[in-house]
Amino acid sequence: MLKQANRIIMLVVLVVMMFTVIGCTGVALPHYLNNNENSEHLPNFNNNPNDVDDKNPIDSIDNDQNNGSGDLPDHEENPVDGDPITENPELENPDNKDNEAEDPNTESPDETEPGQVIDENGIVINNSTNLTYKIAIAHTDGTLDYIESYDTYNTAELRIEHVPHDDAVIVKNGQVIYAKYGLLNLGIKSSYLITEFTHNGMDYYTNGQYGDDALFVDTHNNSVTSGSRKYFMLLNGNPGLVDHVDVELLPMTWVKSMSYYMVNTSGELVHVYATDLERAYQYVSSQPLDQAPNYLNRGLKYYSYDGHYFYTDYKHLVDDRRNGVTTGAVNNGAPYYNYYQYLSYRTKTNYTAGELDAYIDYALTKKGYQDTSILSGSGKYFINSQETFGINAALELAMGFHESHYGTSSIARNKNNIFGMNATDHNPYGDADGFDTLQGGIDYHVRYYITSTYLNPDKFHYNGQVLGNKRVGFNVYYASDPYWGEKIASHYYLLDKYLGFKDRKLYQVGITNEATDIYLEPSMYSEVLYREAALYDAYKKGLPVVIQDETLNYYEILLPAPLVGNNLSPYSIYDYNSYSVGYIRKTDVDLVG
Repeated sequence: MLKQANRIIMLVVLVVMMFTVIGCTGVALPHYLNNNENSEHLPNFNNNPNDVDDKNPIDSIDNDQNNGSGDLPDHEENPVDGDPITENPELENPDNKDNEAEDPNTESPDETEPGQVIDENGIVINNSTNLTYKIAIAHTDGTLDYIESYDTYNTAELRIEHVPHDDAVIVKNGQVIYAKYGLLNLGIKSSYLITEFTHNGMDYYTNGQYGDDALFVDTHNNSVTSGSRKYFMLLNGNPGLVDHVDVELLPMTWVKSMSYYMVNTSGELVHVYATDLERAYQYVSSQPLDQAPNYLNRGLKYYSYDGHYFYTDYKHLVDDRRNGVTTGAVNNGAPYYNYYQYLSYRTKTNYTAGELDAYIDYALTKKGYQDTSILSGSGKYFINSQETFGINAALELAMGFHESHYGTSSIARNKNNIFGMNATDHNPYGDADGFDTLQGGIDYHVRYYITSTYLNPDKFHYNGQVLGNKRVGFNVYYASDPYWGEKIASHYYLLDKYLGFKDRKLYQVGITNEATDIYLEPSMYSEVLYREAALYDAYKKGLPVVIQDETLNYYEILLPAPLVGNNLSPYSIYDYNSYSVGYIRKTDVDLVG
C-alpha cells in the first residue's frame, strides 16, 4: 500500500508539472503582425492604360511653363560655395560585439525579458510609442498609425526595413523624417525663391515651380541628431542633398499626382510634370521630346528621375536607386539619351537660313504669334552666329524660342534679349540686359554666355558641351528649371521633324564613363588639353562628347573651345575649318544611340 501510495503521489506531481508547462504564457507579437484585417495600401501608381489618356487631363505648356509670359525667364545664377557633406556612414551592426562598442540604446538578445521579440537585426521590438523616433503607418487620408518607437534614429531606421508595410515611416515630433517610399515636394516655397542642394561638395540650385517632385532616396543619418536634417534625393539626374526646411517629405500614400513619362499617339516621348503632389490630376505636359525608344509602349506610365532609366513600378525605382543598380528598369543596362539634349553645341545644323525661317513662320502661325514675335525672318541671324562663333544655329534658335516664348516676351520685344540674359528670378524685366538689335543680342549671348563661359573648361559653369539635365551640361547652372534642357531639346526636335530630319543622328554621341583627360594627339604620352569633368568636381562622369573619328585606342572628339597652337583658347573665335579636335581613350567613353 505504501509503494502504491508513493506511485500515486509521483503521478500527481508529474501531471501538475505538465499542466504548468502547458499553461505557460506565449510570446506576444506586435499587433500589426497578428492583424488579419486589410490595412491601408499605397495609392495605385501602377500602369492602367486608361490612366494616361482618359483619367489625367493634361494641359500642354509647350515647354514654356516658366517663360510663357516672358516675365520669369531662366537665367544664370551663381551658386553659393559650400563645404562637402560627409558621406552617409555605415550603420552600426548591433550583433557585431567583437568589433564595435555596444549601443546602449539597443538591447542584446541575452538581455531580453519574457514577452520581448527580437527582429532580424537583433533589435528588441518596442511596441510602445512614447520614445523619440516613432514608426508609423501613413494612411491615404493623411493620418498616422503609430506602432513602435525607439530612442535613436539609427535603431528606428534599421527596424523599419523589417516592418511589413510599404507605407511605413519614421516620425519625430510629429513630422515624417523617413519613408520607405516617398517623394520630396519642392513646391513649398515662393516662386521667386530658389532651393539649394549639394553633391560631392558642389552647390546646385532649382526652383519648385517648374516641377514639384524629386525622388526621396534616404535621410542623412548624422544630420538627424545635429538638428539640420538633410535628405538624399534624385532630381533629373542629380543625386543631391537638400535641407529639410526647403522641402516636404511625403509618403507615397499621401502623393496624389506624380511626374511620369508617356508615349503619345504619334509614338513620341512626352514628359508629364506634376504641379501639386497632394491633389489628384495636377499636371502639365511637355511638348514631344523625341521619338520614343522602342521599349516604351503607349498607354503606360513610366517613372524616371534622371531621364535615362524608366520604370513601370516606382517602388522598383526607389529600391534600385538605394542599391545603386538599374535592374528594375525596362531598359536595364541601356540608358536612353535624347539626341538633341545631349548633342554638342559645337556641332553644325544642315539647315539654311531660309529653312530656319520656314520653320519659324510655321511655329509662329501655329501659335498665333506671327504679329507679336520679333523672330520672323531671323534665321540669318542664327546662321551668322554659327559661322562666326562656331555654334549650332538650330540649338541656339531652339533656346531662343524657349527663353522668350517664341520671341513674344516683353524682354524680347523691348530689349532684343531673347535669352533672358541677366533676368533674375526676383526682378526679371528690370535686371534683364538690353541690346540695340536682335543680331547684337544673339551674338552677345553666343560669345559671352555660351562660348566663353559654358563651353570653357576653366569655368565652374562647364559641365559638358550640351543642354543636358541637372547633373551635366548647361542646365546645371544656366537655369533653375531642372527640365530646361529637355524643353529646349524638344524645340529642336520639332524643328528637325518639320524640316525632314536632316539633323537627326548626324553625329555619334558618346558618354564618358569616368572623368578623363583629353589629349592633343592619340597617345597617352601626348599633351593633355583639359580634363573632361567639372572644375570643382574632378571625378564627374557622364559628360557627352561628339565622336568624329577613331584610331586603334582613341576616339577623335570635338573640343569645347578653339584649339590655338597646342592649347584650348575659349576666348578665341571658333573656326570650323581649323578642325579643333582632341582625343579620348576608347575605354573611357560609351557610345549611345
